[in-house]
Amino acid sequence: MKKLPHLLKQEKTSQRASLAILFRVYDDKGREDIWEEVGHRLIRFSLDVIDSFIQEQNGKSRQPKDTWTNNLILILNRVVAFDDNKFQKHMTYYFQPLTTILLFELKQPQFREVISEIFARTGPMAFPTPTPSLPPPSSTEEPI
Repeated sequence: MKKLPHLLKQEKTSQRASLAILFRVYDDKGREDIWEEVGHRLIRFSLDVIDSFIQEQNGKSRQPKDTWTNNLILILNRVVAFDDNKFQKHMTYYFQPLTTILLFELKQPQFREVISEIFARTGPMAFPTPTPSLPPPSSTEEPI
């Protein structure tokens, strides 16, 4: 019996191409009439990538670790660049899985950077109260 071909590279490449197409249509002002449908597809597709990443990090996948890392970084970089409405819509779905991802050792610096950007941007949306300012120091206070 012949051995089946290992198609992981083709799967990653086709996944990346599909993501690029979905993001391009989702950003195209001339296609605003289908943004909602494309947005739903993009969310489902992205959640599949995030879930695959979490499964591989937990050792529950047969693929080698870091198989889906680059596609996940692509998703997160594109999401962080969304306008506020799109960003908030997507983060409603991605926030919880991203908190799970924080539990893993993230070796690639660009991965840590984009997750930091996402949480920095999510914070003010989730907690819109202004940061209280500190009162000025009194003249009797000694410097620290």
